[in-house]
Amino acid sequence: MRFIKPIGNYRDYIKLRRLRIAKLNSKDKKKYLIHRILDTFTFILVVLIIGSVGFTQVLPGYNDLWIGYKIVIVVIYIIGTLFLSGYLVFLRFKIYPNNLHLIDLPIVTKEMIHKVNRKKFSRYKIQGSYRVTKCYDCTNSWFKNQDVMLYFYRGNLRITNNLNRTLKDIGCYEISYDEIEYHYDKMEHLTTTEIRTDKVSFSLGRLAKPFIQRGFEEGKNE
Repeated sequence: MRFIKPIGNYRDYIKLRRLRIAKLNSKDKKKYLIHRILDTFTFILVVLIIGSVGFTQVLPGYNDLWIGYKIVIVVIYIIGTLFLSGYLVFLRFKIYPNNLHLIDLPIVTKEMIHKVNRKKFSRYKIQGSYRVTKCYDCTNSWFKNQDVMLYFYRGNLRITNNLNRTLKDIGCYEISYDEIEYHYDKMEHLTTTEIRTDKVSFSLGRLAKPFIQRGFEEGKNE
């Protein structure tokens, strides 16, 4: 048995946002961009206001020269904050005076998720038929209460997150026939498929057992 470690997800979320923005029409794209500029400048404005107070406390005031520097810095910050404030007002009321509502990005589709997850499909060798089932419990907490994909690669069972529905990467287990024990069990009112190995165990949905059994049998016949 081996565990293929997950890769980072941060860039995937950026790619997904770009795909959603691409679905907007040109007018809504422009509005969305304005909102991002407003958010960025608002953050800068807050930093400038806090900084103008901080600098007056940090700079020493030993003589008239230092006092003069303090005054110059405060004046610069005041002018900067006023300029930024005016620019924010201009963006808000001049460019879109009556219709600068928040633009909702298009909903995330299965096609978008699949497009962003192409590298993960290639990395984990997801191909052919697979079964999506619930993982109710697992010794690896990353898999607990997740929808997981079961599939076979070169005769071995692989288990990873349902990458058709999420960008979240939690890694992938590969388990051979000689390493696995699986059977039905009960969890409250549910019938579960229990998988046991020396290093990891899973409590999966009922339909996982026939899929695993069929997959190993087909692997033997190849």
